[in-house]
Amino acid sequence: MQLYRIIGSVHFIALIGIFFRGASLIITFISTKYLIALLGIDGYAAYAVIFSLFGWISLFNFGFPVAIQNRMSFYKAKNKNIKRLKEQSLFLLVITLIFGGVLITPFSYVFFSFFILKIAPALDFSWYLLFMYLAFFQVLIDFSNRYFFALGRGHISHFFAFLVSLFGFFSLLVSEFFEIKKFEYVLVIYFSSYFFCFIMSFYLAYKNVSFKINFFKLKVFLVPAKSYLIFAVLSSLVLKIDYLVMSKILSPKEIMLYSINMKVFMVVLFFYSTLLSVFWPSARELIVKGLSYEALKKMYFNIFLGLFSTIIFSLFIVFFKNDIFDFLTNGTVFNISNGIIIMSFLYIVVRVWSDSFAVVLQSMNRFKDLAFIVPFQAVCSLVGQYYFGSKYGVEGIFLGLILSFLMTVVWYLPIKLYKNLRILNE
Repeated sequence: MQLYRIIGSVHFIALIGIFFRGASLIITFISTKYLIALLGIDGYAAYAVIFSLFGWISLFNFGFPVAIQNRMSFYKAKNKNIKRLKEQSLFLLVITLIFGGVLITPFSYVFFSFFILKIAPALDFSWYLLFMYLAFFQVLIDFSNRYFFALGRGHISHFFAFLVSLFGFFSLLVSEFFEIKKFEYVLVIYFSSYFFCFIMSFYLAYKNVSFKINFFKLKVFLVPAKSYLIFAVLSSLVLKIDYLVMSKILSPKEIMLYSINMKVFMVVLFFYSTLLSVFWPSARELIVKGLSYEALKKMYFNIFLGLFSTIIFSLFIVFFKNDIFDFLTNGTVFNISNGIIIMSFLYIVVRVWSDSFAVVLQSMNRFKDLAFIVPFQAVCSLVGQYYFGSKYGVEGIFLGLILSFLMTVVWYLPIKLYKNLRILNE
């Protein structure tokens, strides 16, 4: 409790999250070794593209989890009872399960036809559809995660993220023990961890919550959820098209190189997103109480931590890159150039900066500001990745991503945040 009082609730929960995410990362790296051993280079490249599409499945939560978290944080700041919000949260989860479940099939068919068939021509659509439905349970887990974050119990959400990694790792051990190397079987067993963790998180979050149907009172969620969904779609066009572009212009070995390299460098963002996920409801409460200056102080402290960590981690990668990539790829020879490392470092820097401002704006429900600039960024990202990726390979993909940030959100988001806070405080 003394530590809790010294560093504050936000960073205390973030430390717990960092512990669980650190354990998850170790497990994920080890799992990567097993996946490459079981699937081979071409199989792992296909897995990387399929796994990237899981991010698009997250759109089928329709923005409800974020709307729930922000509403609960608002009620907490005003010392209001949140019992009915819990009931409405459960109702929204059921709605998402029904409508999201219906929409996954046509969505999956489109992506399968345009992107998956090129990199995994032998894969049957029925197997791919099963992968997508298993991934949908990870989307539903976000309801419980946001619920716990809003209640100041974010450590529980981090624990379930750890369990997903742990169950996935054990599934790979099972596949290896029984010598299961068929692509479809390995991935079905691996992705089943989402289903089991959803069952546990659902029970823990909603075991004492009554299910009540009340469409009228859902209006308070629908308006902000629409904004969150629009922003999520636009963000996906920026951050989740890399593998789609690569599936068209790069070889399986290049895709694998990008995937492994990104997995390594995303360690910093992995931890930083833990801090931001805890900071989000805290920023919301501070701004509602009129303490916007305190929210900004915490935001800049978070940015300092993120940038400092990025520098230290990148230096570590420079000195030990051969050992790290040899370990992850089971000795497969890869030429990780210094150019890729520099591009990866710059990408993480712009992400730390822009993600921090975006989180505060989202906590203020200022999605119109985000929705205005992100389409421009999406166009820059798509054109940049395709053009530079075709010319320079993996380095070109990173260059397209970085330029899309520098040309748009890096300078735009700080301007809009300060303008909104100034208006709010007048």
